[in-house]
Amino acid sequence: MPDTNRFQVLARPKMVHHRATVGSGLDYVEFFASHEAEDLRIWRMAAHDLVILFDIVESSELVADLICELHEGTSVPLPGDYSAAQLVLLGYRVPVRKPPRPASLPRETHSVKLCPHVP
Repeated sequence: MPDTNRFQVLARPKMVHHRATVGSGLDYVEFFASHEAEDLRIWRMAAHDLVILFDIVESSELVADLICELHEGTSVPLPGDYSAAQLVLLGYRVPVRKPPRPASLPRETHSVKLCPHVP
C-alpha cells in the first residue's frame, strides 16, 4: 500500500544584495511543501544549513546541483516526495498551539482569611 502522507517540496532562494561587492548572494531558502490539495507548509533555512540536503536527497551530485542553482537565485523542486519526518529534518517545525486559557473568574477585591488564627 503506497504512503499517501508524502509531500512535494519546492525550494525558493532569497538573495541578499551586497553594496560593497557587485551582485548578490544567497541569504536563506524558503521551503514550500504541498500534499495534494493541502495548504502549503512554509519554513526557512539559512544558506549555510543546506548541507542537510545531503542526508535527505539520494544523490550527492544532485544535491550539489540543487545548491548551486539556489546560490544562483533559481527556485528548484526537490526530486521525489518526502515524509513528514524528512520535512522536520529540513527544518520544518510543527506549529505549537497554546492551550486555551481558563475562563476568567471574578476576583475578590478584599482578602479573605481562610484560617482566622493565622496572622
